[in-house]
Amino acid sequence: HLSPLNLSNTSTVFINDRCTVEASQRLQSKRENKKTLLQLQLETVYNAALLWSLRGVNTIVLNQHSISVSSSAAYAERIMQSFLSGHKAAESSKEWRDYNGEGKGKGAEGEGGGE
Repeated sequence: HLSPLNLSNTSTVFINDRCTVEASQRLQSKRENKKTLLQLQLETVYNAALLWSLRGVNTIVLNQHSISVSSSAAYAERIMQSFLSGHKAAESSKEWRDYNGEGKGKGAEGEGGGE
């Protein structure tokens, strides 16, 4: 559904991939067992990022590790607040990494702990 879109006015995309919930993980595994290797390769986040780029997006930020749904929500809220307040994508990502590395907790579990 992305290929016909003109996204040349979209400067940045944040892809929050690999959110894990045990029930959905089992369902996803069942579905993936029915797919060919080529289908699986085409559905990787890197190919999604490539497609976003080919449609005109200048900057793509994606997470590197699996993340819980609650942490994913906290990540999305915090990084978007930073980004929409005028910080660049790299600064917003660094702010998230610094937040998680300062012992304030991880993701949603750390929200409100020291603020």
